[in-house]
Amino acid sequence: MSTPSTPPRYDFYSPIHKGLRRTMSRLLERMGSANFADAAQSSAILGELRVLLEACSHHIKHENTFIHPTIEERLKGASSKTAQEHEGHRKELAELQHQADALQQAPEQARPALAHTLYLSFSRFVGENLAHMAEEEQELMGKLHAHFSDAELMAMEGKILSTIAPDLMMTFMTMMIPAMNRDERAAVLGGMKQAAPPEAFNAVLQVAARPNLDTADWQDLTRKLGVSA
Repeated sequence: MSTPSTPPRYDFYSPIHKGLRRTMSRLLERMGSANFADAAQSSAILGELRVLLEACSHHIKHENTFIHPTIEERLKGASSKTAQEHEGHRKELAELQHQADALQQAPEQARPALAHTLYLSFSRFVGENLAHMAEEEQELMGKLHAHFSDAELMAMEGKILSTIAPDLMMTFMTMMIPAMNRDERAAVLGGMKQAAPPEAFNAVLQVAARPNLDTADWQDLTRKLGVSA
């Protein structure tokens, strides 16, 4: 654990969790105020929901595959509670997808009731995940810091990143970049500028960053990265 006199430890949970929190919260708000009797509005929101559900499914798979087995090798039982909650989340993701499909196919008069059911189910899912992610960052990350060096944590994250397809990576970056503070954003994209091919870095700037940042945040980012606004 870091103290005011020591540099912060490496934390691979924070960026993706910030992105998921922002995306979940904004979508939940939109679902609550949407007119699902309007086919176009309903289809747009359900499309956003499906993107989020897919991202959550991959996020769970990444943690189950790369993080939990690794920490279990050094601290038996450390990830048991988190893994158990993940199984519950997987079932909830499937149910949310089922409810979304039913709403998409429903006649206009049936949509409001189905939409309210989906809204409440998603609300419960969001609440559970907010608590779950906070516990991962407060409890499981502390165990990882106690048993792994920052270099080992970076290697663990590197294995995850190597399995993510470009389109899914862009989805994650679109969620994460506007959810970070300015220094975090510059640090993440500064690292990407050094490591990624220029075309991939520029694509992230133009697709994930620029459309999702206000003018002041965008100017701050380009100044810190040393790129043209």
